[in-house]
Amino acid sequence: MSSGFIGIWTTAGTCIWRFKGHANMVLSTQFSTHGQMLASWSYDRIVKVWNVVHCVCIHSLGGHAESISTVSFSEDDRYIATGSYDKTIKLWDAVSGFPLHSLEGHRTGISALALSASKMRLISGSMLHGELKIWDLVQGICLRTFEGHHDSVLAIALSADGRRLATSSCDKSIKVWDLEAGAVLTRAFYTRTQPTFLAFNPSAAHSLDTNLGVLNVDPQFLLDAQSTDVFFDDVALSGWGCDFDTGWVLKDGNRICPLPEEYLPSQCHFRHATLAVVGASGRLLLGLLF
Repeated sequence: MSSGFIGIWTTAGTCIWRFKGHANMVLSTQFSTHGQMLASWSYDRIVKVWNVVHCVCIHSLGGHAESISTVSFSEDDRYIATGSYDKTIKLWDAVSGFPLHSLEGHRTGISALALSASKMRLISGSMLHGELKIWDLVQGICLRTFEGHHDSVLAIALSADGRRLATSSCDKSIKVWDLEAGAVLTRAFYTRTQPTFLAFNPSAAHSLDTNLGVLNVDPQFLLDAQSTDVFFDDVALSGWGCDFDTGWVLKDGNRICPLPEEYLPSQCHFRHATLAVVGASGRLLLGLLF
């Protein structure tokens, strides 16, 4: 993606779509919830939204004063939120591409976003300070600000019912919150490496998928514990994960095999028995897990 090209690959390793997306290096991409749209962004401060089925650009979203840092789709694909190093967030209608709100209030650039169309809420996290904000999408106002972490927020995930919120940070912690109250539901999980990916498992209410594996985030179990925090050695990780600090693929928290050096640092995604790793060079590695 260094040349501005974007490629879409099958899990079999076949490139089914390659096109010139931007004039500058593509910083990142994000699929919509249902996989029909793809957002891409570059140093040109433009977010392009692509119809994956017809392979055409349907929107070019601009207006930020600095580079785009993060993009999020709502769970019903009706809205798109874009965050920037200019400390602002913009909310867009995903169908028309029309701008709905420009949100200001963070002290530093925006590092993570999550949208809930059912609750009409937007959650944003910032760089350096670890500040979190909850926004009302109807009025375009900030409802609550709270200090969630001691460093940049890396990832934000919403539960399927929109009631719980999970956040992770460069301070190597993961926290689970009550969205409406803005209160922590569980003790903080402290991991050995930075948790860069979070997603609630829709089929298991207390399972949180991370790039390190799956965490049990049952609030009753954790709040009954005597200690104030849960550290990595106490956390029961299950499933597959990646530790990018050490460069290893993990299974149930244990090292299984090292990643090739050319794929570090990386982004990793797991789907059923397939591992996809994208290196900083833009190279894609696909592997089968057994």
